[in-house]
Amino acid sequence: MNRILFTVDPHGAGWMHTVSLAGALVRRGHDVLVASFGPEASPERMSAVEDAGVRLTHVEIHGPTTDPTFVQAARAALEVLVREWNPSVVHVDRCSFGDLELEVPKVL
Repeated sequence: MNRILFTVDPHGAGWMHTVSLAGALVRRGHDVLVASFGPEASPERMSAVEDAGVRLTHVEIHGPTTDPTFVQAARAALEVLVREWNPSVVHVDRCSFGDLELEVPKVL
């Protein structure tokens, strides 16, 4: 079994793609955690995660996702999640995470 960490924007277009992919991996026996960065997702989106059987952690950071302060806080939070959760692979949803040096493989 792999441990897979996904990152996602709780209000972005990739939410349902991430939830669908994460849910499929859970059904195949993998341990999946989705990390949501930004304002909290809507109740409908939260429900989709629960329905898929996926674990979700939320990192509340305010500001535009292109703002350097937001990017720095999100990168630091992701590094902490990787250290604490110890995934086999990290699937990142934004280019600002693309150059992070992690101890595990990263897919962008």
